[in-house]
Amino acid sequence: MSSRPGGTIATLLVVVCLGCLSTSLERIRTERDLLRAIEASDIAEDHEALAAFYREQERTMEEKAAILEGRAKRYARIPRGGRVDLSSSRALAASHRRMAAEYEALAELHEAHARQLRGQPK
Repeated sequence: MSSRPGGTIATLLVVVCLGCLSTSLERIRTERDLLRAIEASDIAEDHEALAAFYREQERTMEEKAAILEGRAKRYARIPRGGRVDLSSSRALAASHRRMAAEYEALAELHEAHARQLRGQPK
């Protein structure tokens, strides 16, 4: 299997996103620390950066789901003597779609909070 640059891009986005938080990075060592920093932040830019990160994660999951769905469709067209179980590709695609929806919800949450901090209407 070939390595996709998407994993590297996602990692860089996490670093950039964390770098955007006004909270000192020396104090962020665990996921729990990150969550505390998010809760403690009252700066709109922090929440906008987090929303952008989650939007990118959403796009990545949608892309992966589309690839898996396409793979299942291609395998379904291949003539074969026996039955090929395509349920794993379809199940993974559905899982990625659910993950995309979760990332979308997180992005919307941070976008709304950023608007609230800026005094803008919802």
